[in-house]
Amino acid sequence: MKKIYYILLTFILLFSFNVKASTNTYERTKENNYGIKKDINTDGRLSYIMKTKYVNASEKIYDFSDILTDEEEKELKTLIDAFYNKTKMDLVIVTDNLPYTNDEENVAYAEDFYDYNDFGMNTKHHDGIVFFRNTYERDPYYDMTLSGQAQIYYTPNIDPILDSIYTEIKGRNYLSGLKHFISLLNSYYDEGIPEEMKDYYLDDTGHLKSNFNRVIFDTDGGSSVPTQKLEKDQLPEKPKDPTKDGYEFVEWQYEGKKYDFTEPPQGDITLVAKWKKIYQVPTIFMIISAVLGTSIFTGVNIKKNKMIKHSFEADTFLDKSSIQYTNVRDDLVNTVVTHHIINTNNNNHGGFGGSGGGGFSSHTGSSGFGHTSGGRHG
Repeated sequence: MKKIYYILLTFILLFSFNVKASTNTYERTKENNYGIKKDINTDGRLSYIMKTKYVNASEKIYDFSDILTDEEEKELKTLIDAFYNKTKMDLVIVTDNLPYTNDEENVAYAEDFYDYNDFGMNTKHHDGIVFFRNTYERDPYYDMTLSGQAQIYYTPNIDPILDSIYTEIKGRNYLSGLKHFISLLNSYYDEGIPEEMKDYYLDDTGHLKSNFNRVIFDTDGGSSVPTQKLEKDQLPEKPKDPTKDGYEFVEWQYEGKKYDFTEPPQGDITLVAKWKKIYQVPTIFMIISAVLGTSIFTGVNIKKNKMIKHSFEADTFLDKSSIQYTNVRDDLVNTVVTHHIINTNNNNHGGFGGSGGGGFSSHTGSSGFGHTSGGRHG
C-alpha cells in the first residue's frame, strides 16, 4: 500500500512541476466600463475593445502561446521591474497565435493590447513598450510598439533593436532574445534622447510633434543626401543630384509625384529619388575578337565617288606588349551578357512601413493614441 502511495505522490509532484501556469484573462462588461480606466471614449470603439484580451496589468508577461517556462517568466519579470524602476516606462511582453494577412494586424493587436489594458497608467502619455511575438506557424512575426515618451527615446533605434535580436527570435531562443531586447532598451536609454529626437514633443494624445519640418532624402541606393531641418514655412533647398552606379538621376518624388521645391512642406516628409538605368554598349567583343584572331572590322572610305573597303585584324588595334592571347576557334551564337545589381547592404527581413531594415511607422491606434512601431517576419 505504501508503495502505491509513493508512486501516486511522485506522479503528482512530477505533474505539478511540468504544468505551465496559464495567463489569466477577465471579462469586459458594461459594469466595469469594459475594463477601460484610461481616458478613452468607448463609443465607436467597442468592437476593438471587446476583442482585446483583458488582463492584470501588473503581470507584464502574457504568454498565450506558451513559449516560455515559469522560471523564464520569473527571470524576465525581474528584468522588466528593474527597467521600470529606472525609466518609469512600462514594458510588456505578449505572445499569441494570430492568423493574419498583413503586418498592420500585428501592430494593431499590440497597440490595442496596451491601450485597452491598464499599462502606462502612472504617466501622462502612458509611456511604455510592447514586445509582441506572433507564433503563427505560416508566417511568424515580431514587433515592438512604443507609447508616450518611449517614442522620444527609441524611435530612431527600432530597426537596430529588431535586427539585433532577429537570429534569436527566429531561432526560437526566446529567453536569450528577450533578455537581449531588454538589455538593448537599457543601453539606448542610458545614452539619453537621440539627437534627432530632441526637437520632438508629444501632444495630448501621445502623437509625436515637432517645431520644425524635416525633409528626408531617400536615395534608393544612391549617394547619401543630408536631411534638411526647416523652420515652419521655410522652403527646402534642392540638393545636389545624388549619384548611383549604372543610373542617371531623374528627379525627387513625394508620394509618387515630382516634388515642387517652391512649396514649404507641411510636417516631416521623405523624398524618394527616381532613377533611369543607363544602358551601355558592351566592349567585351574587343577582347573576344583578340582571342579569336578574326577579322571583325571593316573600314569604309569614300573617295571620289568610290567606296573602298579595308579589312583590319583585331590585333591591329592592340598593343601586343600589353596582352598575351592564343588563337582559338569557337562558334559563338547569340551571346548575351546580363547584368544584375545586388544590394549587399540590406538587413531587411521584412517589416512594416519604411525601408532599409524593415522600417517603422508613426500612426494613430484605434484608441486615438499615437504610437510608433516596427516589425520583422521570422
